[in-house]
Amino acid sequence: VNPGFKGSAIISATFWEHDVFDERGFFLRNLVGLGAVAIERSGTRLGEDAPGDEAAGARGIPFTNPRNEDEEDAGFEHCFMADFPICPGTPFTRPDPDDEPPCVDTPFGTVFSATMGTGDAGWPDFETYTANGRTFRDGVASQCTPAKACPGGGFSAGTTFNYDLYYFNNCDGREKCITVNLNTGACGTNVHAVAYAGIVPPDSTMACMIGSAIYVGDVGSSLSQPFSFLLPAGTTEWTLMFHNNLSAAMCTYGFDIIEN
Repeated sequence: VNPGFKGSAIISATFWEHDVFDERGFFLRNLVGLGAVAIERSGTRLGEDAPGDEAAGARGIPFTNPRNEDEEDAGFEHCFMADFPICPGTPFTRPDPDDEPPCVDTPFGTVFSATMGTGDAGWPDFETYTANGRTFRDGVASQCTPAKACPGGGFSAGTTFNYDLYYFNNCDGREKCITVNLNTGACGTNVHAVAYAGIVPPDSTMACMIGSAIYVGDVGSSLSQPFSFLLPAGTTEWTLMFHNNLSAAMCTYGFDIIEN
């Protein structure tokens, strides 16, 4: 460009990368790079008509924002060759694979729809399997205070049921009163919901304590209704369990979670 040139440039996002996810499959960020394309008159002087297009776009020039030895911004520079991902305009650093991923908290307010036995509620952290036995339905929906005693597991021990387990985080580890609103959907009375403080291992049937996971509440009756429970302080992960009550059936149900 000659001295005294007056013109303009269009800056547009030219590079996307959609591969930054945490270890649970949650999207973290979308990296975007910037480049510039110079638009100038081609084949004619200002004020003179010429056949065809009178403007042309030069190749894009990627930008980088280098740092000097004192780790201070040295201003934008263009770079024609550099190791990926410095150009074109991408961040200097990306998440280190060994870094601890950020905690994704419980999706309060999100309405989930699922099919029993498939775990297709749209929440990526789940397990689905079949097991013998289920929760005893005592007709009492749990609440935060007073806490409900565990109604017991192993009921209908000779029958196989579908189990769906969804794992959630309690990132700050604080005590929380949580409500789950169960929609029995097409499952009707053939679905039951139980909550645990801690992670229930896959292939586990219902019990009051499964590994280090402790029962904290259940829906009581297989009805479209809420139930509440208290996550004790220090709980960083918890499990929401759904299982059949009559026989293994791939029926639809739904739920949402709120913090009281």
